[in-house]
Amino acid sequence: MFSDIQLADGLSFEAFEKVDLKLPVVFLTAYDHYAIRSFNHHSIDYLLKPTNEEDVLRAITKLEKHSFQSESTDLKALLKTLQQEEKTYKDRFLVKFADRLRFFAVADITVFYSEEKVTSLLTNEQRSYPVDLSLEQVEQLVDPKRFFRINRKMILSPEAISEITLWSNSRLRVVVHGREEEVIVVARERTSSFKDWLDT
Repeated sequence: MFSDIQLADGLSFEAFEKVDLKLPVVFLTAYDHYAIRSFNHHSIDYLLKPTNEEDVLRAITKLEKHSFQSESTDLKALLKTLQQEEKTYKDRFLVKFADRLRFFAVADITVFYSEEKVTSLLTNEQRSYPVDLSLEQVEQLVDPKRFFRINRKMILSPEAISEITLWSNSRLRVVVHGREEEVIVVARERTSSFKDWLDT
């Protein structure tokens, strides 16, 4: 059970004291001073508002490991559903250049890269435009099925790649359309997952 603590007609604790509660409870509240009391009511986690997806997944993982089990609750299925829930990603990016604003559909973008602390996107036409986001932010906003971060400075799509060659220390060099003269290398720790990504 997921339960708030301060309800319109009192505290949820008062209701729990009147029933033989057999379910584990995850409390969600804006107040931290109920934490100790919550553990008198089958609490296995205590989430402070505003909660986020990571908090909820952590709580459900605790549920899965907890000794309480309900025949009517398939916790593994619930955890799997939450983990596989479709996340929405950006369809377009807005950029400002000169005195104009322009947006680019994700389908028209092949690369995001960082140079001298400025993040830019590269279009299918090999034109670059600055983006008012960090590369870390971009990585969270784009679909990982379409874009892969190969190193600290570049995120690319399959359409960006014109050639892949073996490089030193078991790394890979990627030749990118529009940036053929640059030596762009996949970070060693990302090489294996990069190959898997290409093969999906």
